Amino acid sequence: MQEVEWFAARRPDIALAQRAADRKKMIAGLKKTNDPLSDDYEKARQRADTAMTIARNGGQFPLLSQGDINIYSLFVERAQSLIKPVGAAGLLTPSGIASDKTAADFFRSVSTTGRVLCLFDFENRKIFFPDVHASFKFCVIVVGGPRNAGHETDCAFFLHSVETLADAERRFPLAPDDFRLVNPNTGTAPIFRTKRDAEITKTIYRRVPVLVDRSDGTPESAWPVEYFTMFHMTNDSDKFWTRAMLEKAGAYPVAGNRWKKGKEEFVPLYEGKMVQAFDHRAANVVVNPENVN
Repeated sequence: MQEVEWFAARRPDIALAQRAADRKKMIAGLKKTNDPLSDDYEKARQRADTAMTIARNGGQFPLLSQGDINIYSLFVERAQSLIKPVGAAGLLTPSGIASDKTAADFFRSVSTTGRVLCLFDFENRKIFFPDVHASFKFCVIVVGGPRNAGHETDCAFFLHSVETLADAERRFPLAPDDFRLVNPNTGTAPIFRTKRDAEITKTIYRRVPVLVDRSDGTPESAWPVEYFTMFHMTNDSDKFWTRAMLEKAGAYPVAGNRWKKGKEEFVPLYEGKMVQAFDHRAANVVVNPENVN
């Protein structure tokens, strides 16, 4: 159940709420005012919760029913389970089937056994599906049956046209061991723009150990590292203050993009997507009020 998408056509003001915490307050307000939309929303939420429970506990989708379930992934697992031992199934799906953490168990089961016959990853760029966001990525994936294993995977990524598949530098094979080598913890697809990129990366991984290796169930690290999530952008959204909120509360700006109010000090929040290895200002936050997604 995606609140933003559900309310976009029914109450755009709720869908456009700047913070998840504000959106939840507005949804709660529907119930307090006996708005009929509140009942419709509750029914839709219950249907989604029931469907998710069935998917997780029904036993039909052991690999792709974890985390936030996307319906397309259930179709992928069902298709894979129906393949004849020497058959194959080709699907057009979002690229997350090969790269998302929630799809890792499934993709590892087919990639590291040589059952992924091909994986061609496309960027939409309004070329293939004009009504779908330009940055949306999708892939063509062909998976073989249990006896149709041991193959190298025919790969190509960041494609903007089908014709690019004829380019020998952009299309290259990855062996089952390559998936284990580059992504030992997840078995998800390592994404390379060119064959040369793939060869350079594989050479590095053969010489340098991974940061934390969990492939055997027990974490082993070559370096003393610890990483964690400081904030969750949705669940912790009530802790984030906008400029308008700070000004209304009587706070004032000081050096370093910080704000103060009495003894309280507010510091800027940076998301991972804003920073790159060599550029701490790689991206900014731009809010488009017409984009409700």
